[in-house]
Amino acid sequence: MKKTSLFAIVLVFALIVVLLLRFRLSSGGDERTQAGNGSSIQQTNATNPQLVATNRHKPGIESAITLRTNARLAAAETVSAHEQRLRMAVAEMNRPVNFWGMVVDQDGAPLADARIEMSLRQWAFPMDGRFPAFRVASDVNGRFELTGESGDVLEFKSIKKDGYRLSPKALTAINYEKAPAPRTRDNPVIFKMWKTGARESLITGSRFFGIIPDGRTYTVDLVMGTKTEGPDAYGDLRIAIVRPAVIQSRQHYEWSFTIEGVNGGVLEAREEFMYLAPESGYEPFYQTIYKSSQEDWVGQCSREFFIRSRGGMLYGRLEVEVISDYNDQSVFSIKYAVNPNSSRNLEGSVP
Repeated sequence: MKKTSLFAIVLVFALIVVLLLRFRLSSGGDERTQAGNGSSIQQTNATNPQLVATNRHKPGIESAITLRTNARLAAAETVSAHEQRLRMAVAEMNRPVNFWGMVVDQDGAPLADARIEMSLRQWAFPMDGRFPAFRVASDVNGRFELTGESGDVLEFKSIKKDGYRLSPKALTAINYEKAPAPRTRDNPVIFKMWKTGARESLITGSRFFGIIPDGRTYTVDLVMGTKTEGPDAYGDLRIAIVRPAVIQSRQHYEWSFTIEGVNGGVLEAREEFMYLAPESGYEPFYQTIYKSSQEDWVGQCSREFFIRSRGGMLYGRLEVEVISDYNDQSVFSIKYAVNPNSSRNLEGSVP
């Protein structure tokens, strides 16, 4: 009995020792496992949004999140500020538009019921142009207006009235960005119209003639539309251009242009309308000279003339452009409408 009790005591003690050893080994392994997996746990926390929320107490993670958030907010604010500046710039392109006009005939009398069509260019973000149309009619005093609008270019698409034609020199558009002092109700823009009469069959044409600019004379037949060298040929105009034979680049030089009405004369036109040739006032020739020292020197010029030729058998109107230096020569360009029936009436199909 004593041997059995002693053996039982030894067995219990041994069992206790084994359990203690296993517990210590288990604890040490867990510590090594935790130490070995520390970097992977931190990496997981950094990439897992749910774990980030549970680790905000850690200074490194909180700083990274704050920096990324601030960067996104700053970028959004930069885009918003840039867009706002663009919107403001586009809005500033639209200027206040208040326009007053008046339609009159060739004698200055107001014309009622003239039909006016206008368009106004307006800008909207992002740089989209719109062109709303406006249609109005002149009142009994010939007046019309467009007020309370905004944009930058007002265009007059058409101004019509039965029995009248608009002056070819009428205003066609206003750029409000570059416009001079604005008009007022008491100082309207004047649009002149010509009361049409009987239209006659006119001879019209457009020619582009090369001229040797050494003073030699050329004769132009407006009925045939031809140019002949020499002063003795049959025709309606004699023209000559003089300039130096050799011209240096960007050099100012003296040059001249002369136009003569054959058996009649020429008259520089300053009228709003050229539908009735004057009865008198014609000069044998017209000449313009440009000195090299002139501040307003130009190498080309444009003029308008009435012409009387063939002893009064032909009247006409001319639009002339002269280019003194063109491909080593000069150019005489002309648009014309002439009445070969001894009539001063220049109303025809050409405005």
